[in-house]
Amino acid sequence: ELWRTNGTTTVLVSDINDGVAHSYPDGLTAFGNAVYFRANDGTHGEELWRTNGTTTELVMDINTGNSGADGSYPFYFTAFGGYLFFGANNGTNGQELWRTNGTTTELVMDINTGNSGADGSYPDYFTVFNGALYFQAIDSTHGYELWRTNGTTTELVQDINTGNSGADSSSPSNLTALGDFLYFNAADGTAAAKVWRINGIGAAESAVIPGTNAGVGCMCNPLSAVDGRLFVTMWSDETGSEFAYLDDPTFVLPETNRNGSTWSMALVLLAALTAVAGVGLRMRRAQRS
Repeated sequence: ELWRTNGTTTVLVSDINDGVAHSYPDGLTAFGNAVYFRANDGTHGEELWRTNGTTTELVMDINTGNSGADGSYPFYFTAFGGYLFFGANNGTNGQELWRTNGTTTELVMDINTGNSGADGSYPDYFTVFNGALYFQAIDSTHGYELWRTNGTTTELVQDINTGNSGADSSSPSNLTALGDFLYFNAADGTAAAKVWRINGIGAAESAVIPGTNAGVGCMCNPLSAVDGRLFVTMWSDETGSEFAYLDDPTFVLPETNRNGSTWSMALVLLAALTAVAGVGLRMRRAQRS
């Protein structure tokens, strides 16, 4: 259940699912004067809830199927433009983009209208950048690509992977804002996955990575913005998996410092953990031994 602490006193906020059953509160996100989250009260399924510390309440039963017991499973709560955006499934449109201002909770757009609107677009990687909310989503034509909304207009930013008549996915991931650009990993179908970037009004472009078959390796590799640099792992036939960075706005990854993945991966983890902790990290070129 939902608890809270001020460091001295720890108390149960609300027994949302009465008795010994669990509500499994998750995704707690501050918005306005309340904390919003997903929970299951045993009647409505996994739905959108909020608390101000005194009153804890269901915001909306988004999926009313099965007499209200089906959950909408709201996720990826992100505040932007006076709203809290999230993905949810109302049982009709599939997992799509939703928002609430605390009073009105509404579907922003049914992005994937395949199968009479029941196919979801599964929006995720929500990232606020330059007056818009960017995210990955799939529609019935382009596959998983980069989208954005300003709250009024929701649009495909660019079909990066145009293979198979546009239906192949570039699967943009790890969206990371740094300086004047939004960086992310994506695959255009012509080479290994690369680091891409976009400004608020332009098309995406990919970084220059030296080497043969060069790219970011696994799409799961994080991008970590630390002290004005973007840290990333890269791969090439010549070096294998290595550690690299770029200085914003210079969009060229320098050659790596050492051969061997053990040293490189340790630094990647260090950079990622340091970014999460909010501590500045400044890497220097290591001399070859």
